[in-house]
Amino acid sequence: MRSSWYSLSAARISLGARMHIFIDESGTFSKPGTKSLSAVGALVVPDRRLPYLVSRYLRIRNSLPKENGEVKGRLLAEHQVAAVLNQLQKADVLFELSVIDMAMHSEDDIRNHKSGQEHGVTSSLTEDHHPTVRRELFALRTQLEQMSHQLYVQSVLTFDVIARVLRHATMYYVQRLPRELASFFWVVDAKEPSNVTPWEEWWSWAVMPMLQSKFLREPMWHLVGADYSHYDRRFRTRPSEYLRERIQDPKATEAVDLKKMLSENITFSSASLPALEIVDIITNAVRRAMVGNLQFEGYKSLPNIMVHRNSHYIRLVSLANQQPTTNPPYMPLLNHFILGGKKLVL
Repeated sequence: MRSSWYSLSAARISLGARMHIFIDESGTFSKPGTKSLSAVGALVVPDRRLPYLVSRYLRIRNSLPKENGEVKGRLLAEHQVAAVLNQLQKADVLFELSVIDMAMHSEDDIRNHKSGQEHGVTSSLTEDHHPTVRRELFALRTQLEQMSHQLYVQSVLTFDVIARVLRHATMYYVQRLPRELASFFWVVDAKEPSNVTPWEEWWSWAVMPMLQSKFLREPMWHLVGADYSHYDRRFRTRPSEYLRERIQDPKATEAVDLKKMLSENITFSSASLPALEIVDIITNAVRRAMVGNLQFEGYKSLPNIMVHRNSHYIRLVSLANQQPTTNPPYMPLLNHFILGGKKLVL
């Protein structure tokens, strides 16, 4: 679904009863082997924090550089990025980011990874599966086979970000704002105002089954004793026969309804929405910092809106079979993103 403006009041379930996720990308996901970093970022904003965040951002927006009336992250100076980050820290949001370094990949790396995914979509199907399941998965495989390498790489990073959003946001907010988990609203930056791009078609077609496969391999986390009542009421369901055959835990009797979580409330917006401008600013900030175009003052507080983990907060995605033998020039920056993050479990 496309929208020219994302209303804070439209289709409201109730105040404090949904989670907003704003997604944008930075970079071209260009030809492998070139010196090019590309990133996908997601900003998670609880419903009750969104009006506050927007109002605070609008106070400083007039002072930020614009292009055709829209604030662009690549135009901001260090002190301007820092000012935006200051507002984010006060709003108790979460930020997730995945980055790919195309200089560390060859065309064969991308082709082989994509081919493996194509095969994996239908590899477990048999004649015993329901005709609808077979038809949908073979259609998904066809869509994947026809996808360009550029869009494929972008989709891998986007699904990687979404999976972490679902894991971290659910665990983080179920302890702090459990009612927010009653619904998930996704707003994705749309590059072409009047046309549905191949990427948007791929999102609507593939996001649920691809993530479903990922979560079957790596199940969602569940915090014992936390208030999952709002989340469970909306998203907990009994797994289908197809899923039961693939769930690793033989005692599992319930599953998460990813279709409801990912597909019911999604907007591809070409408007200069405040929250989309914000996620553009911070996603660009990391990418600019990694290539040396943004100094420490601009990004030093960025780890404070990310979840602390036992690895770099910035996820560096590799589609290559072999890891590089030398450290990239941005490794010192990645090492800044290992402290200062939000505590996931209280």
